[in-house]
Amino acid sequence: MNLMRGIERFIESQSVSINSDHEVTEWTKEEADTSVVPQDTSHSDCGVFVCAYANLLSADEPLNFSQNDIPVIRRRIAFDLLNNRIRP
Repeated sequence: MNLMRGIERFIESQSVSINSDHEVTEWTKEEADTSVVPQDTSHSDCGVFVCAYANLLSADEPLNFSQNDIPVIRRRIAFDLLNNRIRP
């Protein structure tokens, strides 16, 4: 199973568990050029990377950050959570 199909199956299973009607099969999917996607070189910041990807992609912004930006991104996530800008 490829990565994209694995993600689709996960989202589908989560949709069923919360009685949602998300139809993943109808979504437009794009493969990313991994040479331009920021990589977690520390192997301990993957969650922060995922949050940063989601934030930028949902705003239709480029993925223009690096491992060096993770401390700032981590503080921004904490600030947003503490100030009810995003729900946990």
